[in-house]
Amino acid sequence: MIITHATDIGCVRTTNEDSYLCIEPHIYAVADGMGGHAAGEVASRIMVDTIKFHLENKNPDECSEECLRSVVLEANKQIIKASSENPDYNGMGTTISLFYVHYGYATWAHVGDSRIYLLRNGQINQLTSDHSLVNELLQQNKITAQEAENYPHKNILTRAAGVSVNLNVDTGYCDILQA
Repeated sequence: MIITHATDIGCVRTTNEDSYLCIEPHIYAVADGMGGHAAGEVASRIMVDTIKFHLENKNPDECSEECLRSVVLEANKQIIKASSENPDYNGMGTTISLFYVHYGYATWAHVGDSRIYLLRNGQINQLTSDHSLVNELLQQNKITAQEAENYPHKNILTRAAGVSVNLNVDTGYCDILQA
């Protein structure tokens, strides 16, 4: 398995709201603070710090889908708490894609539109679905893939951490070594 990581501010923003975590050989996470919103970089940092705190020394055999979901939900609570305690943080949020590797299998948790892909034998497979308005419209056949490319509201998320106490976290499990 080859792991790389990088972050880029892009061409539009003046601050980078990304946070990531790479603790080999098990824990990998990307949190993208909601661009243009209050303190997105704070929300993404709280997310990865909470993941690190809860998973770094955990027994890998205990890191199930439910475990990862619980950690993301705990981070969601921490983001909401920080937002309520500091008016400058009101409305902050982040996406999260968390990937936990153990014994050739990966468990993941996901909220937002930061995708998880699996590249194997030259084939790339998207493991997660975007929680975005444009993806919902695509799934409902209300717009075409071509229309989605230039859809005026393609950056609107339908799910993000820090926005609601009732966060729905997608999870999954896959064999990453199978040929």
